[in-house]
Amino acid sequence: MNKSGLGLIKFEISKKFPFTVEAAAGDCFFNSKSSCFSPYCRLVESSPEGYEKCVAHRRLALKTAVETGQKNIVLCHAGLITCVYPILREGRLEGALFMGKARIRSESETENDPPPAGVAPRVKRAVLERAWQHTPIVTPAVFREAADLFVELVKKHIPNDTGTLAAKYLTARQQDEIAEVIHRGKAEVKSPAYSYPLERELVSRV
Repeated sequence: MNKSGLGLIKFEISKKFPFTVEAAAGDCFFNSKSSCFSPYCRLVESSPEGYEKCVAHRRLALKTAVETGQKNIVLCHAGLITCVYPILREGRLEGALFMGKARIRSESETENDPPPAGVAPRVKRAVLERAWQHTPIVTPAVFREAADLFVELVKKHIPNDTGTLAAKYLTARQQDEIAEVIHRGKAEVKSPAYSYPLERELVSRV
C-alpha cells in the first residue's frame, strides 16, 4: 500500500470529518490496538469471538465491494457505519481501505441511545456504554458526503485498477437491469416470461 498516499487520505478526511481511515490486506485481519480503532472498537474486539465477528463482517463488506466495483457502505455488527473501497492490481485484489467507524444518527436516535446488546459480553456494560458515548455520531447525509470524498481521494492518491472496478460495476448494473426486465415479464404473463429474442438481446449486454 502507498503509505504516503494513505497518509494524505487520512489527513484530508480528518480535516472535515471525525473518521479514521485504515488499510487492510485482502484477508481483512487487523490489529485492533492500532490508533485507527476507537476505545469502543477495542472493547468489542477484545474477545476472540468479537474479533472473529469483526473480521467476518469486514470480509463480507469487501467481497460486496469487489463484486460491484464500487464503495460499500455498511453497518457493522457492533452498530458502527463504515465505508470500504477495494484496491486492485491487474484485476487482483491487493487489499482495501476502510473509512468511518462512527455511530449513525437516525431520526429517532439520540446521542444517549445505548450500544447494541451482546456485542461485548465480557466487558462491563457501564464501561462499554461510556466508550460508545465517546464514539462520533453523524447523520446519513454527512456520512455519504464523507464516503464520496473518501473514494475521490483513494482514486487520486492510491494506484488502483479502476478500469477493472468500472467494468465490474457496469456488469453488475446490467445484470440488475436484466433481472428487473425478467421480473416484470414474469409478473405480466405466467408463461413464458420473455421471448427468446429478448433474452438474447439482454444477455448480449453483459
